[in-house]
Amino acid sequence: MEKIEGTLKTKIGNVRYAITDGSHVFLGTSSGYEQGDPFVELRGVEYTFSLPLFLQEDGKWACKSDARIHMTRRDFREPSFPARRDVTEIVTAAWNEFIRQHPALPVEAEIEFLRQKCASIVKDRRELEEQVEEKTAELLKTADAEALAEARLRKIKK
Repeated sequence: MEKIEGTLKTKIGNVRYAITDGSHVFLGTSSGYEQGDPFVELRGVEYTFSLPLFLQEDGKWACKSDARIHMTRRDFREPSFPARRDVTEIVTAAWNEFIRQHPALPVEAEIEFLRQKCASIVKDRRELEEQVEEKTAELLKTADAEALAEARLRKIKK
C-alpha cells in the first residue's frame, strides 16, 4: 500500500513520517536501509525511536494509551522516562504544527488508503467470482454424473 512519506524537521533532528491513512501516522528515525538521519539527539544523547500518532476528535494528533513510543539509546542503554516523554512531546508538537501548515496530507493519505482498499475488494471479488464459476462447473459435472448413475440404476432395476 502506498503511504504519504516525508521528513519532519524537529528541534531534536529530522524525523521520517509515513501517513498510512487519514487518521494514523508513523513517525521515527530512519533505519540503516533508508535515507535520512538514523538518530535524534536530546540533551546530548542520541536515540532511535518509532512513534505512532492518531488523529483525535479535537483535530489534534496524539498517542493512544496503548500505542507508546518505542525508543532506544545509541549505546543500547534503556532510555529514561523523561527522555521518552520529551521525545514524544517534541515530535507530537512538531507533527501537529506541520499538519496545521499542510492540512491536505492526511486527506491525500485517506484517499490513497481508500483507493487501495477498493482495489483490494475488487481483486477479492474477482477471485470469489472465479471460485463461483469453478464451483458451478463442478456442480454441473457432479449433477450430470449423478443423473448418469441414476439412469444406470433404473436400467438395473428393470
